[in-house]
Amino acid sequence: MAQKPVTLAEQNQQLMTDFMNQLPQEQQAIVQHEMGKIISDGCGNEVINTGDVVPDFSLVDVHGGDFRLYEMLQKGPVVISFYRGGWCPFCTLEFKALMDIYPQVNAAGAELVAISPQTHHHSVLTATDLSIPFPVLSDPGNQVTRRFGLLFKMPEAIQVLYKEWGLDVPRVNGSDNYDLPIPATYIVGTDGKVKEAYININYTERMEPAEILAFLKKLNT
Repeated sequence: MAQKPVTLAEQNQQLMTDFMNQLPQEQQAIVQHEMGKIISDGCGNEVINTGDVVPDFSLVDVHGGDFRLYEMLQKGPVVISFYRGGWCPFCTLEFKALMDIYPQVNAAGAELVAISPQTHHHSVLTATDLSIPFPVLSDPGNQVTRRFGLLFKMPEAIQVLYKEWGLDVPRVNGSDNYDLPIPATYIVGTDGKVKEAYININYTERMEPAEILAFLKKLNT
């Protein structure tokens, strides 16, 4: 009997394998080619990273309230997860992993928030469908994403595939484009500085929850 994937990386790898295996060969070739280009291009030069001071921001959560980063930092560290959208299965896996550690994040005196360019309506759907306990924020037009240097423009070839698969990303984001955030996780200290960052242009790879907890523990020692 095959061993069930344990780490988030293993789960994502299995998800990608299963996804690719069910695609026609022509579509597999397109995905592999475009993913190769995306990874080789890497992240931009202006990405906020470890040691940088993050910009303050205010975004609306799914309950209609304002989440102000620097107000929250007065209470403790904040873990920020930039995700592509509730339609992305890799984001869903990450959400489930983050939900598992959320009590421990709180126990470490920290808060966890998730940010995407989805409209408020679609952010509500994501939070409701997955019963997400932490703040889920809408970033209209990727304004905060852009300030963090994480803006990513989806290749046209992938846009065509998404349309064939029935994924209308512009509608979900209330926009006329396929701009998305590069998936990223930031652990921000009370001084506004990034204590640890995980930024990966390969959207199938995310920071392990155990690493988040380990870095939060370091902040408390």
